[in-house]
Formats: sequence, C-alpha cells, structure tokens
Amino acid sequence: MHKYFRFHYSYLHGDAFFCIPEYPFRGEVGAYNFFLSKEIQNWYASHGKLSPIHSFTVVNANDRFCQHLDSVDTFFKDQLDKRGIKVEYGKKLVEIQKENQIAVFENVKTKERTTRPYNNLYTLIPSKPHSNLLESGLATKASNFMLDVDHETL
Repeated sequence: MHKYFRFHYSYLHGDAFFCIPEYPFRGEVGAYNFFLSKEIQNWYASHGKLSPIHSFTVVNANDRFCQHLDSVDTFFKDQLDKRGIKVEYGKKLVEIQKENQIAVFENVKTKERTTRPYNNLYTLIPSKPHSNLLESGLATKASNFMLDVDHETL
C-alpha cells in the first residue's frame, strides 16, 4: 500500500507513467487509480506544489481498458478524454532501469523498443496462469488463459 500513496503524493515534477500490462492481469478496472492521481495533481498544481514542467501518461499495452464489457471501456476512455489524461495504447513496459529512472517500452505489434525517462512510475503487475492449468490443457491461449466454463452450470 505504501507504493500506491508514494505514487500519488510524492509526484512534484517531470514525467509520470501509469502502466497497464497485457491481458490477462489481476486488478483490471479495480486497480485503475489514475483518476485519483490526476485529481491530486490538479490540487497540487492549484496550490503551486506541482511544477509546471510535468506530464502524466497512462500507458496501456492493450487497446481497451476492460476486455469483456464495452460500456466500462467506453466510460474509461470518455473520462480520460474529459479529464485531459494522455493515453498511449499498444505499448508494454518491459524493463525498468531504476538507477537511471529509465523505462523501456515495447510496441506490442512491431516489437520496437523505446526508452523514456520518468520521475514517477506506477505499474500493475502482469499475471500468468498457474502451471498446473497450462499442463492439463484447461487454460490455453485460445481461452485467454482462463478456464472455459459454462456460465449456467460452471
């Protein structure tokens, strides 16, 4: 929890990134706290605490914010646009050089890598399916590594 508060309250200048990994990952929608980040930044800016030399970008490895519900995806995209939060789609965080405060991003389609300096970085952790599910064939790439069940009978 301390990382979460450091991301929000210790950002005072430079480039800040909120990184969303490729699907599937734990915390989809529920862990999206970038609206709170933007509100705190607005408050800091109105009180002169946030440098005018700053940027805040949501970097989403996917082209959506909610993979299974269009209305939620539309809500996030509309609110991000309304609040003036910059979003970059199709780029995943592949490396963090903590000593130099450099983030390495990879375009998910072209595999081209770019490096960007950061002053504040928050990332949701990518997940992977349990090896037992993979080995048994219950979780496959075709099922997005989720169990394929009948929602009526489970």
